[in-house]
Amino acid sequence: MEELLSLLDEEIQDPEEECFLLFSNKPNNRDLGFVSRTESTVSVAINSQDFTIHQSPSLLASTREAGTTGAVLWKVTPLLASWLTHPSNQAAQHLLKSTSNVLELGAGTSGVLALSLASMVANYFATDQEYCLKLLRKNISGNYTEKPIRAKGGRKTKRNTEDSQTNITVLPLDWQLTESSSVPDIKDKRINLVLAADCIYNESLVDPLVDTMVDLCELNRDSNDTICLVAQELRSPDVLDAFMKAFCAKFQTWRVPDGLYRDCGDGGRGLVEGGGAVGMRRSIAISAIVRSNIGRGLLRAHIRIPFPGIRYQSTTPAKSRPLAGIRVLDLTRVLAGPYCTQILGDLGADVIKVEHATRGDDTRAWGPPFAPRKDGKPGPGESAYFLAVNRNKRSLGLDFKTTSGQAILKSLANTSDILVENYLPGTLAKYGLDYESLKAENKGLIYASITGYGQTGPYSARAGYDVMVEAEMGLMHITGERGGPPVKVGVAVTDLTTGLYTSNAILAALFSRNLTSQGQHIDMSLSDCQVATLANIASSVLVSGQRDAGRWGTAHPSIVPYEAFPTSDGSILLGGGNDRLFGILCKRIGFPEWAVDEKFVTNDKRVEHRRTLVPMIGDETRKKTTKEWLDIFEGSGMPYAAVNDVHDTLTHKHVLARGMVQEVHHEACGPVKLVNTPFKFSDAEASIRHAPPTLGQNTDDILQELGFTANQIDDLKIEGIVA
Repeated sequence: MEELLSLLDEEIQDPEEECFLLFSNKPNNRDLGFVSRTESTVSVAINSQDFTIHQSPSLLASTREAGTTGAVLWKVTPLLASWLTHPSNQAAQHLLKSTSNVLELGAGTSGVLALSLASMVANYFATDQEYCLKLLRKNISGNYTEKPIRAKGGRKTKRNTEDSQTNITVLPLDWQLTESSSVPDIKDKRINLVLAADCIYNESLVDPLVDTMVDLCELNRDSNDTICLVAQELRSPDVLDAFMKAFCAKFQTWRVPDGLYRDCGDGGRGLVEGGGAVGMRRSIAISAIVRSNIGRGLLRAHIRIPFPGIRYQSTTPAKSRPLAGIRVLDLTRVLAGPYCTQILGDLGADVIKVEHATRGDDTRAWGPPFAPRKDGKPGPGESAYFLAVNRNKRSLGLDFKTTSGQAILKSLANTSDILVENYLPGTLAKYGLDYESLKAENKGLIYASITGYGQTGPYSARAGYDVMVEAEMGLMHITGERGGPPVKVGVAVTDLTTGLYTSNAILAALFSRNLTSQGQHIDMSLSDCQVATLANIASSVLVSGQRDAGRWGTAHPSIVPYEAFPTSDGSILLGGGNDRLFGILCKRIGFPEWAVDEKFVTNDKRVEHRRTLVPMIGDETRKKTTKEWLDIFEGSGMPYAAVNDVHDTLTHKHVLARGMVQEVHHEACGPVKLVNTPFKFSDAEASIRHAPPTLGQNTDDILQELGFTANQIDDLKIEGIVA
């Protein structure tokens, strides 16, 4: 079990956990279909093995709804067999052992899985309804005669017919019955692996299959772990929904890394499109959906075909990352876009940051300060600006102005759930990377564009930076001291709010995709987001028909007292936001009579007499230190706060107690401290899993997931296409 778990994501390598997880991909509208629906005999090649399979196309399953044909071979079964016996399949090495007992549910009549796998395991139990068994036995016995098999080490040998046939047992098991499933007589042998290939073709079969797999896993609850492998062509969204919900009612959700599932047939004949693990107590199951390549791969035949992912909320208490299994392709630079994608990464998404192959994100050079390098390589280190908004990402250095770079990027888009970009409108269309081009290959793609002024409107072609938008869209005019010049906010708040709005829009689009199976284009702009965040100030102008009240510093135009007041060593912000709180303030500073003064008794009166009241309060607050006033107002129920600098903020006892500063290990700079994610869920987890990457730190891994060899990657680096 530990060896198998070591192939999975690091964060879920915990064999002591009670619950493991499930991941699935949404199928497209094409079915793999039959090998042949009409032929009575078909030939099937499974890697080095060739089989002749007898079919009975006219035989209908009387126990199945709508008389579904039950005696012909669907392509998903040989695809699963090809995957399991493929030499490069690391997972299969842990699934198929000479000491294993394997039970197949819904074996049908072909016996393809039994024929392919039985020689590799101790015992193989092929089960199905009674009407299938005669033809199943015929195909098994007919194909065992002197057929070559793959032996340990990859060499070919021949079966000993007498010995090998004894390890296949054909048993009746009608798991489709509505009552509890009856586990067959297996002579007290423990089941190590349960297989089910293309057993679900309507919703009524989902629950019985899940229940039967649970029953079989339960047989081993006091012994070794049981592994269940499900390969399923899901032919309709309704069946997929039922299938996923049935599993997720008992199991948590994750995504198994793409590298676990490799090309399962020569020449791209079939691929495992998605996979995951489910389990309960000491049982674990691996589930995979097998899909055909259909020649759609770019660059190489073994590039994975994308299908929009569907994930459901689990009812189990184990914590997971809300966006685990979601892939984000990040084509953004500087702040708004990277901040958005960092939020998605904090929530568990796999974020691939595509950067210029030589200089990377612009902000890598924005310093000082830089975190100094500790790896002995030249250079100033990593800029603090870049470190702030690029955690939980993988970096791919790529020149997508080249044809090969564009093909790589399209392949990544085809395997992604979300793409976020912040180029000027029309820029990516020149390379065939616009939404309309990419959705032709990936209809579930959610494509978010962040620009200064949006995709439409008279300013859409203009570049827009935070400070320009602050100025043009009203924020700077209302920021600064009363009577002073306009000033920008101390942090690039327009960029940050745009990143926040964009991440919200993406999450909404993900939810919509679960209902419709369709992605969509999201048009986000700094200008729109800045106007939206004017909030009550904009509403006041719209309601009154008058211009805004201008700049108020830390004060509030409609509430008094509500601003920063001087202390003997700094400042303290006091918020007497209503009559009761104003009374508390007066009492704590030693002048309770102010609360009943006719000039101050109500907020509208206090606003009217602001110029009188504010200096009175300031004269008193200057008499004590900030710390003394904090102690005086402690426990009063009135809002108050010291005006801290950023250093004091990051060392504040409450900030530290909430875990808002975290030290991580950076590839080049060693230990660095980062501001943590603010998300805190009761039944999920958001955290810093990875420090911000160095430029191209993950290029090799990402390209290998697309099927590139080490030599091909080296060639791309020499040509300057990747870094």
